[in-house]
Amino acid sequence: MMGRPHLGQEIYHTYLVMDIEEGTDKDKYGIKILQNNILGFFLPFELRSKDGIGRYYYDIPSEESLKKQLEEGISQKQIDAFAASLLGALDEIDEYLMDENDILLEPESIYWSKEDRYLFTYYPGYKGDVPRQLKDVAAAFLKAVDYTSSEAVRRVYEFYHLACNENNSLKKLREYVLEGYKSNVRGELQKEKGAVNNINEEVFHENNNYAKVNENIREISGKEGGSDSGTVQILDKIGNPTPQSHVNREDDEEKLWENKHVRFAAIMGIICLAELGAGGVCLKLFSAVP
Repeated sequence: MMGRPHLGQEIYHTYLVMDIEEGTDKDKYGIKILQNNILGFFLPFELRSKDGIGRYYYDIPSEESLKKQLEEGISQKQIDAFAASLLGALDEIDEYLMDENDILLEPESIYWSKEDRYLFTYYPGYKGDVPRQLKDVAAAFLKAVDYTSSEAVRRVYEFYHLACNENNSLKKLREYVLEGYKSNVRGELQKEKGAVNNINEEVFHENNNYAKVNENIREISGKEGGSDSGTVQILDKIGNPTPQSHVNREDDEEKLWENKHVRFAAIMGIICLAELGAGGVCLKLFSAVP
């Protein structure tokens, strides 16, 4: 038997607390594993006793439980993260030779962490039914999923089908998680492709601007007969805040185009890197170009 979980607040920590009911077959091996190891997909565990009553304490990272997320609506990202986290938890169970039937899959006992994963509660001696619990979670996902997202709907129905399959296995769960990763990668590649297209469009506009300014230079220089005043007018037109009346034509035009050429060269370099698959790095570099 297992007592219903409740929250306990201490000075610097919030705990999920569960009373150990009489007659519970405490898994001493599982307790020692939890007490002496840091598991990546389980809540930190403590065994405490007060007034002859034993309790399990689980240090929760936030107040954002899966139950709360279901009440607010679940997204594709959260569904995929849940499946990946569950796979990680089952792998850890296998690694430490623990009992997978001691995993709690009740939404109020599963918490979202700052590492963008779910942390599960391991209740030594629980001896529950993981397939039944998983089916209940999948049914809750069906009710809470964002039905405006066709991809989220597709993923949640695939997960429900997986959970309802009596022959479900780690292999099938792993395949489901891998498909989720592939889908996310495709989405990121589409975003990067769109970003590269935007850069190409900006370069096109930059080239048009350069052509227009060059035309203005030739036009004004022709009218002024190559005098210094033609260069001064160009600087005024472009927006130089402090044009001088007597400047060297070549030096002035070199200053005029210096920053433009640097920016143009940087943009072209970014496009080349982006085409090679370094889209994220390219966008960061582009934002730093003056």
